[in-house]
Amino acid sequence: MQIGGDLRERPKWTAKVFELKAADIQLQFDAAARETALWAHGLGAFSALGELNGYGDIGLMVSPAHLPLAEDSLRRYKIPYNVQVRGTVAETIFGELPIAVWRAYSSGWEREKTAFLLAGPLFRTPDLDVSAALSAFPEGSRAWSSFLRGEALKTFRRLEEFCRDLDQGGTPLEIMKIWRDFVAEMAFEERTGSFIDDTPELDEVLKDISSSAKELGMKVEMLEDMDRDIGPAAKVVLKGQEAVDYICGWAGNATLPIRLPQSGSLTVYAGLPPVLTVHRYWIMTDVDYNTWPGRLRESPLLGNESKAKFNRSVRSEDGEMGAHIPELHEEREQKEALFRRLIATSLEGTVVTRSLTDRNGRPLGVSQFLEPLFRTEDRERRWERAGSAEYRSSDIIPSGSSYWFLGAEIPLFAEQMERGDFPRRGSGTCTDSPSVSLSSLDEWRECPYRYWCRNNIRLPEHGKRLYDPMKAGTLLHTLWERCWGGYLSCGTSFSVLLRQEWESVSSECYPELRSDPRLGRHADELLKQASAVADLLDRVESSDAVKRRRRTGIEYALPEYETGGVIFKGRADRIDFYDDGFVVIDYKSNRAGDHRKDLQLAAYAAVIKNTTGAVPLGYGWIGHKDASFYGHFRSDVLSDAYLSARSRKKLEAALEEAEKAMKDMAESVNKGDFPANYDSSMCRYCEYIVICRRKEGHFEEAGEENGEGYGDDS
Repeated sequence: MQIGGDLRERPKWTAKVFELKAADIQLQFDAAARETALWAHGLGAFSALGELNGYGDIGLMVSPAHLPLAEDSLRRYKIPYNVQVRGTVAETIFGELPIAVWRAYSSGWEREKTAFLLAGPLFRTPDLDVSAALSAFPEGSRAWSSFLRGEALKTFRRLEEFCRDLDQGGTPLEIMKIWRDFVAEMAFEERTGSFIDDTPELDEVLKDISSSAKELGMKVEMLEDMDRDIGPAAKVVLKGQEAVDYICGWAGNATLPIRLPQSGSLTVYAGLPPVLTVHRYWIMTDVDYNTWPGRLRESPLLGNESKAKFNRSVRSEDGEMGAHIPELHEEREQKEALFRRLIATSLEGTVVTRSLTDRNGRPLGVSQFLEPLFRTEDRERRWERAGSAEYRSSDIIPSGSSYWFLGAEIPLFAEQMERGDFPRRGSGTCTDSPSVSLSSLDEWRECPYRYWCRNNIRLPEHGKRLYDPMKAGTLLHTLWERCWGGYLSCGTSFSVLLRQEWESVSSECYPELRSDPRLGRHADELLKQASAVADLLDRVESSDAVKRRRRTGIEYALPEYETGGVIFKGRADRIDFYDDGFVVIDYKSNRAGDHRKDLQLAAYAAVIKNTTGAVPLGYGWIGHKDASFYGHFRSDVLSDAYLSARSRKKLEAALEEAEKAMKDMAESVNKGDFPANYDSSMCRYCEYIVICRRKEGHFEEAGEENGEGYGDDS
């Protein structure tokens, strides 16, 4: 049409066009891959185009932005393919390596950065245990050198040497030689090759490494040839980050060769294919109006009307054209001509695919260029429809009567696994004998399922962190046990006793506080909090009401208490005994007021009352985070004596609530029934939130009542 002439010698041809529509963009590529795989077996909708001899008959065109989606679909359906893309070294794992190494070095060989670097396929050795490395918390060159062994240690030392060379600096040629020598010594091809048997996907990585190493060698040779000619620029010294940026700059400009196509493999083109590309069958994706023709916009400086006026002004009197600026309709015609050329890439048949919706879920129409293909009066040269197919969202799961691909799809008739009730429930007794610890009463009240996970099937808790709140809690308990021993024997101030006991207790219960400099701020904070609590204890002990105390029990073992067929056991941090009753006190690492709704101490008091007949006068918590006391007391006199915050909760009501909670827990233990509580405040930081299925429902996040602290230590 654009040429305007009649080519009498044009060959006669008839080509088939098949249209594939899908509900969304991802399903478009999944459907194309699925139908192509069926086609290879003589099945599926694409077989309307003709018989397929092999995947090598097919060419596939995708936009560069959708290339990862297309590759993922082809891999899942095990369709061999080769991508005709000329990438750069920077896009490979080899190109990302310099900056990754330098970041680990600049961080002082920080634990996670270094572990992930050494665990990668380029540096991994059989001597490295990644889990052990993350658990051992090595930080810094000296710690890593002490932890690593064998080949892993040699690799780490070579990394250090390489980074020191970059830090020292050199000319561009010297920097590239340092990088080349490091790559040659590390022998990345050999390291990666040893993993290919277990991970075949690394074969492509190995090819990229080999090509990148060759490009690096060529770059060094080129710099050596140019060194004398470029003058002062060759003498510029690059150090540290500048040297790394120079290597990365080269990687961004160094192109890799297009991989040679493998026989019997589908060819993928990211963007427009080379001129005169021919395939027996052609699959063209994203044939929608957003792409063909897409948006044709006027120039902000020269509108289409101005272009037409200019084109008319330069036309000569005899009608000949001079200078010409393409107008919008001409740009559209050019794009339509390109579209027809791409459709004509196939010799026998073309598949055009499109998504029915865009990324935002809005409807997306077919290309305006597709329908005119079939409007022709030339019966000897034409395209004809071969059919169409549509994949809806429900077609992701193949029906019982259709074919399905093992490993890529789940059929509708597949046997379904029973995932249990919702909410999730644990079952079975927690221990061989019907006895539980009173310290876990509040944990059970918050969420029986979490209690069951920890005490019945004994699932591991959160991974080990640098600071261990459990050890810190043990340290504080031991510290006050020793201080109370000194106070009861000689009456020395708690502030003085704290200074005397701190060094020995911290070395015994949490030696890392003294040996690991990274824990220094935690050690200082613990000592500061303990000192404030010591001052609080000294003020409490100066009260006349407390001086009436008959005796004090430290780490007091409670009598065993049976209810509902379950024996409850416990050990109180401290109990003050008076002539008319007793007070239960517990030490907590966080704020005292955070435990105002807990029933653990109320249960302690109820057990002592029911087994010994002693009268509970009150109970409370001493919080280290704010050096405060919060409790529930029978009289205001004792509440004032213990410097306790005022509580609206009556002591008798708390004891009754604790006894009921123990009976309910005994019933749960006897039945072996532990349902998940999806309204628990523990959900925010629970270790088992994935297996309890809470995320499968819609729940508002429970408000966080407990402030952040070191965690309960009991």
